[in-house]
This record gives sequence, C-alpha cells and structure tokens, in this order.
Amino acid sequence: MNDYRKHGTIITIHVLAILVFVGSLITPAVAQGQRTLERQITRLTAEVAMLKATIERLRAENAELRERLAQYDAPSTDAPEPAAQPAEPAVQEPASPDDTPTTPDDPNAVDSSEFDLSREPEADRRVYQRLQNRHSFEFEGMALEEVVQHISGVAGVNIATRWATLNAVGVRRDSEVNIRLSDATVEQALRLVLEQVAGVSPLGFYVSQGVITITTHSDLYGEMMTRVYDIRDLVTARLTDGTSRQEIIDTIIHDIMTFVDQPSWDRTSAIISGHQGQLTIEQTRHNHLVIGVLLAQWREARDLR
Repeated sequence: MNDYRKHGTIITIHVLAILVFVGSLITPAVAQGQRTLERQITRLTAEVAMLKATIERLRAENAELRERLAQYDAPSTDAPEPAAQPAEPAVQEPASPDDTPTTPDDPNAVDSSEFDLSREPEADRRVYQRLQNRHSFEFEGMALEEVVQHISGVAGVNIATRWATLNAVGVRRDSEVNIRLSDATVEQALRLVLEQVAGVSPLGFYVSQGVITITTHSDLYGEMMTRVYDIRDLVTARLTDGTSRQEIIDTIIHDIMTFVDQPSWDRTSAIISGHQGQLTIEQTRHNHLVIGVLLAQWREARDLR
C-alpha cells in the first residue's frame, strides 16, 4: 500500500511539472497572439478612418457636381437687350446642312450621340457587368499577385497585370494588401486594392477584348481612343437670344474638362474639340464612359431623352 502511495505521489509530481512546463510554453504564445491582435485592430482602425475620409471627399465632390449641373441647367433670367429690329430666335432657325452629323469613312470608327455599354463589344459588356457583382472580400497581409488572382476567380473575369510597368513605380507582386469589405462590388474592391498598393504613381485598369488590364495611370493614357458625340440637342436646348451655338459648345467642353479626369487634359494627349454640333474627343475608354454618363445626366435634366 505504501508503494502505491509512493508511486502516486511521484506521478502527481510529474503531472504538475508537465503542466508547469506547458504553461511556460503557452503564456508567451498567448502574449504574442494578443500583441498581433492589437496591431491588427490598430491597422483596421486606421483603414476605417481612411475609408471614412474617402467617403466624405466623394460626398463633397458629388455635391459640387450637383451644384454645377444645377447652374448649367438653370434657365436664364436675364432679359435680352432691346434691338431696333430683333432677329428671329436662333432656336427656331432650321438646321443648316453642315449641322447634320456625318458618317465616318472608317467603319471601325464610332459615331454616337452618347457612349454606353450597348455599343461596347459583347465580351467587354460582360466584364463591366461582372464588375458590378457584389461580394465580401478579406485580404490580410496577402500578396498583391494572390489578391488579383482571387478577384479574378471570384468575379469570373480575366485580369492581366503589367508587372514590369508596376515594378518601375515600386509596386511588386508581393506588395502587401490589407482590406476587408462586405457587400462591395468587384470594381470597388479592385480600385481599393490598387489605391492601397500604389507607389509614386496611381494605378488603374481598363477593359478591352474581354480582359481587365492593370497598369499605371500614365500607362493608361497610352490606350487612347477617339469618339464623336452628337450634342446638337443640348446646344439647341440652351440657345437664347444673343448666344451663339459655338459659345454653348465651348461651355459644354469646359464642363466636360472640369468634371471628367481634369488632370488628363493637361498632362496627356487627350483632345476635345467641338464644331457644328459635334464633339470629337480623344480619351481613355474609361473616361469615354464617364463622358457618356455626364451627357446622359444633362439630357435627363432637360427631358431630352
């Protein structure tokens, strides 16, 4: 009986020693995990603050855009100067033959009154539609290359990344991404990822032949295309005594250059000109989409659609 008690005491001592040893191993791991969690909370707090600031900036820009559009579409209250022999209002004048839009000689050129997805290739339309699908995204310390592959798989789209161009501005395949989004569109997620890893040069993407290509903003402007927009209806709707058609066209051009990627008009080969009720614009594919949306908003405000 004494032997059994002796052996029991020895076993108890061994068990206690093992527990002490295991505790000495677990305690540092728990402390390390707690520190890691605290760092993650701090980083997420900073990211939330950054997102809030971005939202406030976008709200301010949206308010400015609405105010500018309201000013643009507000009816003129200035009475015309009296004239000895007033001419017939220009809005009632028949359009001259030169005011009729012409069909481009090049069948591949686009002659549209408004740029929209219905005029895009079917493969590109599918990509733009999938960019609007909503998902949840969680990237914690993930390499940029893996993030791009994940987004490509989730969205069901092909994504090509110009790594050589990105490397030149300090963005690498293993650049770390830390983003958590709930119920966000694929486009929102992709833009936030590119914004987070961007170095000295902002990053962006464009859609062509059913493929999303990621590159730098400066490289995007190498993918320029020319579109022709018929804006005679907008010009006619703004005609008043003493205002010429060209003056109205110049105002529309000014507003487009103000609201659509303003820096691009000065820093790239982007071109915009207006004559005989048409605008000829050389810009990136994405900026053409924005121009189409802007023209559509102006037409809707004047009930021209």
